[in-house]
Amino acid sequence: MKPTLQQIIQSLSDNNIEEIEKSYKFFYFKKYEMDIYQQIFDILNRKDNLNSSENWMLGELYSNNIYLGNKNFNQALYYLELGANDGNTMALFSLGLLYHSSTRERTSYQKAKEYFELSAKQNNRYAQYSLGWMYFGGHDVDKDYEKAKSYFMLAIKQGFLALQI
Repeated sequence: MKPTLQQIIQSLSDNNIEEIEKSYKFFYFKKYEMDIYQQIFDILNRKDNLNSSENWMLGELYSNNIYLGNKNFNQALYYLELGANDGNTMALFSLGLLYHSSTRERTSYQKAKEYFELSAKQNNRYAQYSLGWMYFGGHDVDKDYEKAKSYFMLAIKQGFLALQI
């Protein structure tokens, strides 16, 4: 079931990584009305002393122009690094995505891999899946189908349903 705005804000406020990971798929696949992203952005921007999950969310919103209308790499990097410095697994994963899929001059598959690995060590299924694709496709790593399979299997064990057949 798709979390409500209040549930999202509460899970961010509580720094509840398990609930945040559950709602991430709805964000990733853009399953909310567009105004909810702006509402979350506005609520978090009014707060002082954000926790690591709130920093992650602001970084995520800044990193994706679909949510807010314009992508701001520097602001995304700032908030994601704040979250990552506190060990937030979603912030680590999102930093990996930021470096993996940024514009050509900012893309760094090596940095993406490092952040994905840090997040994957905390059992983040999205990071495990992303590492699987890096090894499967040979993105700044040697193609290694066994490593790819291993990461895909870890992601499945953590509940990444897109890989289950």
